[in-house]
Amino acid sequence: MESGLFSMLPWLMMPISANLGGWTADTLVSITKVRKIWLGHANAMVGLNG
Repeated sequence: MESGLFSMLPWLMMPISANLGGWTADTLVSITKVRKIWLGHANAMVGLNG
């Protein structure tokens, strides 16, 4: 039972940390700049995998 709870912990923390990180990035830097940087990284990763 305890190992099941520990294995579930990363999946529970992902949405919390993703939302917290997005909110922090949006408040520290302009929203459009953050979106452009994120899109650039996503395109680079797709290009590297393709």
